[in-house]
Formats: sequence, C-alpha cells, structure tokens
Amino acid sequence: MSVFGVIQDVINENKFTFYIFFGFFIGFIALRQYLYGTRYTGAARLDNKTVIITGASSGIGKEVAKNLAKRGAKVILACRDLKKTNKVADEIKRQIRDAKIGVKHLDLASFKSVCSTAQVT
Repeated sequence: MSVFGVIQDVINENKFTFYIFFGFFIGFIALRQYLYGTRYTGAARLDNKTVIITGASSGIGKEVAKNLAKRGAKVILACRDLKKTNKVADEIKRQIRDAKIGVKHLDLASFKSVCSTAQVT
C-alpha cells in the first residue's frame, strides 16, 4: 500500500477530525492575511506632491523618504536634530539624482515649533 493510500484511509476513518483540522487551517490562513495584509508594491509617480516626514533621520522614516523621493515627490524632512537630518538629505540626494529634498527643524513637543514649521512650509 502506498503512502497516499494510507493517507486516504486515515482521512476516510476520521473525516470529521480531518474537516475540523482543514477548517482551522483555512481559518488561520484567512486570519493571517487579514491581520498582516499584503506588501504594497506600487510605484505610482508622485510628481507635484509635497510630503512632510517626521522622524526621517533614521529607521522607517528615512526609508520612506527615499522611496517617496524616488517616486518624484518633494520631500520635507522635519526633525529635531538638523545635523543628522542634513546628512540623511545629502545621502538621499547622492542616491537619487533628481531628489527634491528639504530639511526643516521640528520639535513635536513644542506647539510653537509646529506652527512655525507649518507656516514656512
């Protein structure tokens, strides 16, 4: 008897258990897809769009800034540490020839800083 024959016999003897297991498996896959979704792979152009990114001096903000600059957006990096942010802006300009990058000082803990950044931008 082949392996497939043995599997078929087990399924036939325990149909209810098999259907329960199969239902949980499909439910788990559906829940995982719902919770985590799919990765965005679009590359829509963002010409004539302006984006302000806070926290762009490192991590996710930096990568988002690179991606948006690559897609043609005017990117404004708004951070507290201007020295670090200017280094990031220079790095992006080196990597992306036509990048439109601006740097603004922004301290989100200060309402005055938020207002002045909003007026300048």
